[in-house]
Order: sequence, then structure tokens, then C-alpha cells
Amino acid sequence: GTAADVWHLAAGDEPAPGNLLVAINMEYATMQSPVKDGDEVAFFPPVTGGANEG
Repeated sequence: GTAADVWHLAAGDEPAPGNLLVAINMEYATMQSPVKDGDEVAFFPPVTGGANEG
């Protein structure tokens, strides 16, 4: 399967947000990337960093 298949298993019919980031085994991937048994798949929104110190 693919990362998209994993998303659908976890989220059902909920569409994946367009800006969703995907990682497979701690490496950036795409929703079309293949997933094998035992792979770790993570979905997370893009984030920005830094502190606003004033």
C-alpha cells in the first residue's frame, strides 16, 4: 500500500489536508510513497519555529 492507504485506515473518509506532511521511518515522504509491513508512518501539519521575544 501507500501512505495514503494508511491515512484512510486511520481517518476513514476524512480527506487529508492539502498541506499535510508525511514521514515514513522518520524520512519525509509523499502520500504516494510505498509502505511496507513494519514501517512507521507519521502524519503532521507543517510547523514554523522560533520564538517571538520582545
